[in-house]
Amino acid sequence: MDYPIISIITPSFNQGAFIEETLRSCIDQNYPNLELIVIDGGSTDQSVDIIKQFSGHIKYWVSERDEGQSHAINKGIQKSTGEIINWVNSDDWLEGKSLFTIANYFQDSNTNILCGKSRIHNIDQSHFLKRTSSIKPPLPSSLASSEFMQPSTFWRASIFKEFTPLKQSLHYMMDHDIWTRYIMKYGFEGIQYCDEVLSNIRMHEAAKSVGDFHKFGSDKLRIMTGVKNSFQKSSVDPKSENPLEYVINKKLWSSKDMENLLFYVLFRRVFKYNHLGQRRGPNFATIGKLIVSYPLKTLYNIFAKFHGKTKGPSYN
Repeated sequence: MDYPIISIITPSFNQGAFIEETLRSCIDQNYPNLELIVIDGGSTDQSVDIIKQFSGHIKYWVSERDEGQSHAINKGIQKSTGEIINWVNSDDWLEGKSLFTIANYFQDSNTNILCGKSRIHNIDQSHFLKRTSSIKPPLPSSLASSEFMQPSTFWRASIFKEFTPLKQSLHYMMDHDIWTRYIMKYGFEGIQYCDEVLSNIRMHEAAKSVGDFHKFGSDKLRIMTGVKNSFQKSSVDPKSENPLEYVINKKLWSSKDMENLLFYVLFRRVFKYNHLGQRRGPNFATIGKLIVSYPLKTLYNIFAKFHGKTKGPSYN
């Protein structure tokens, strides 16, 4: 088997407590065509010393101030030459031998994207959930409230670069943005799912998905507003039964509808898992942040609307 070049981009800033495990999880697999790229944002902790220890295994690395995570990933994309590509944040890590699994799936020339499973760990790794991307038909659900395991979602580079560079105005859901644009163009064609665990996600207090969880909705709202606007500006027939046109034109996603839906999705998720992803009940501090981040009349109105007690958009 000819092993394709796999480009792994690791953006990092002051993640010295975790980055060694991230780098080792890539290097220790001994995959013969690994292209490891590390973009550090000018860390002031021990990160740079750790990166230097592994510099012989890293194709390119830099430590300099940047404009945030999306900008760092874009810098890495510019340096990449692989046939398969993804980014792995410096507090996450790949599963052992996952690179070989990924290469095997991409032997199928019809595979554009591979979606594997991720383990979600709390800070001391005493508890984890195994989850996969829930990005499947029906299309409205996938666009509005899909769950996306980014470090276990690998792209054929030629396809990935159709939808990059990442939008640097997005700080939390840049992965959902490129996914949304992919399914707007290709639908669900070319997406391969596998049962193997490909990555591990670490939930800790400094992680965006924990400390800034309540801010994710603003990025998602911006993404979906862009989808809606793209159709309003196009010359599509509003009576068409094209699934995407149906979603945008007939589901009536006004700005307020989308904002309320996003709050509802985030709120329900916080009740299902606490802020570290554990099935132990809600984190009320995070719920409080959600409530003050969205200009809602009452929680009752939101839950009533999306449970069908009042007229509102349906996403089934």
